Amino acid sequence: MAATTASSAWMPSKGRHSVNIGPSLGRAIKARKLKDSPAPTTKKISRPERDFYAFRFNFKPSSIDNTKPASIEIKKGTENSQVVAEYPSKESNNEVHVFNGTEQPAKDIECVLIYDEDTGQYTLEKLDSFVTLKSIGKKAISPRPASPAPAVSSSTSSSSSRKGKGKQELGDNDDLERAILGLDDADADGEVDDFMEIVPTAPHRPDNAGGAFRLVSEPSSNQPDR
Repeated sequence: MAATTASSAWMPSKGRHSVNIGPSLGRAIKARKLKDSPAPTTKKISRPERDFYAFRFNFKPSSIDNTKPASIEIKKGTENSQVVAEYPSKESNNEVHVFNGTEQPAKDIECVLIYDEDTGQYTLEKLDSFVTLKSIGKKAISPRPASPAPAVSSSTSSSSSRKGKGKQELGDNDDLERAILGLDDADADGEVDDFMEIVPTAPHRPDNAGGAFRLVSEPSSNQPDR
C-alpha cells in the first residue's frame, strides 16, 4: 500500500483545471492565422524554441536504465526518416537495448498535455513528429579503439646531431692546438692529454649565446722543454 501511495504522489488532484497554451502550440496557431498574410518585416527576439516528439514502443524492457542518457540516430528520407535508438541496460554496462523505427511528421491537431508536478499547472504543446520504435534485442557495446602512441619528436634527433657535430668540431680544435704547441709527438706515444683543459671565461654568465671559452695550456712536468 505504501508503494502505491508513493508512486501516485505526483498525480494531479481530481477536478477541473485550467490549461495553458504552450509556446509551440502558440507558434502553430499564429502560423496558421498568418498563412495567407505577408511575412513580417521585423522579428521579435524571444526565448529559444522547443520542439516536442512522441516515442511509441511496441515493447519496452524493464531492464532499461532510465537514469542514464540514451542515443538516437535519424537518417532523413523522402517520406519517412529511419531511426535507430539505443538505451542503456541495468544488467550490464557493456550492453544496450536497440530499437529500430521510423519518424513521421505530426498533424496540426496532434498535441501533448504536460503536467508540471512542481507548479501544478497543465500546458498544451504542439507535437512535431511521432517516432515509432520496435525492439530488436540487446547488443554489446563496441570497445573504443586505443589511442595511437605519440610520434617521436624530430627535435630529439636534431639535438643529438647537433651534439655530435659539436664534439667533432671540438676534436678538430684539439688537433689544431696540439699542432701549434708541437705536442703531436707526445700524443703519438699514447699518453693522456693531462696538460690541457677548456674552462669558460665566465662560469656564471656566458659572454655570448654560444658560450665563450678560453684555452689554458699547462705543460706537464715530464714534458721536455722546447
